[in-house]
Order: sequence, then C-alpha cells, then structure tokens
Amino acid sequence: MVDCHNQRGGALKSGSEAAQDSVLDTFFLLKQSWSTMPIDIAKSQAIIAAEAIPILQMLMKTCPPSFHERADTLLHCLPGCLTVTIKRGNNLKQSMGSTNAFCQLTIGNGPPKQTKVVNHSTSPEWKEGFTWAFDVPPKGQKLHIVCKSKNTFGK
Repeated sequence: MVDCHNQRGGALKSGSEAAQDSVLDTFFLLKQSWSTMPIDIAKSQAIIAAEAIPILQMLMKTCPPSFHERADTLLHCLPGCLTVTIKRGNNLKQSMGSTNAFCQLTIGNGPPKQTKVVNHSTSPEWKEGFTWAFDVPPKGQKLHIVCKSKNTFGK
C-alpha cells in the first residue's frame, strides 16, 4: 500500500499528463469509497491521500486547466493536521501582582488546549506545539489564542 502510494506521489510530481490524470482518478475513487469502508481503513486511506496535498497544490499552479476542478475538489475534502507553536510572549501587561502567564488555544467549539504556566515573567517563553487532526478541512472555524494570568484570570 505504501509503495503504491509512493508511486502515485511520484506520478503526480513528475509524471506525464496522462499519468497525473490517472492518479487524480485514483484519488477520486478512494475519496468516493471512504464512506463505505470500515472506519479504520477509511482513515488510513484518507491519511495517505492527505500526504498528496502539497503535490495537488503544486499541480494547481502548473497543470492543465482540465485538472483544476478535480484537484481543487480533492483539496477541499482531504483530511489533514494543523500544528501551532506558541513560542513566547513579549511585554505582557501586569494588572495585579506578578504575571503567571499561559496561553489557551481553541478551534471552533473544540476543547481548549493550554501551554504550561510560566511564573513571574512579563516575557514568558513556552516553545510548545499543539496539533489538531481533521477528517475534513475545518471550514469557517477560527483559531483563537488568548494569553492569561493564572492569578487574575484576566486576559
């Protein structure tokens, strides 16, 4: 399966127009069958297909117009991940007492994720990464990042 996927990726990157067309057809067939597959197989197929996202994006810039609609449709239904790294805060405002800063991240109505608390610093460093996995792209959802202090519960 992985070897087959590697061949499809190679054909998308540097194959002939006919090979690229065939690979797009294969991804479309996979996409259409996900809903009828057992969930574990569908997810593994979707994850493999998601690795084609950068290649599909490149094809959108270089491929013939006949590919655009299919490549664009695939890009809007494939799963993927969003990774956000919170590096640091600079010159955070101190309202009362010392700043015990942390950041809280949310996407849509999902549960919040939170950095560790950095005590007694108006310029804390976290260098923490958070990843969200999506079965389909999170259209219309926004990432909210709020920096708070543990003592005051204010922003």
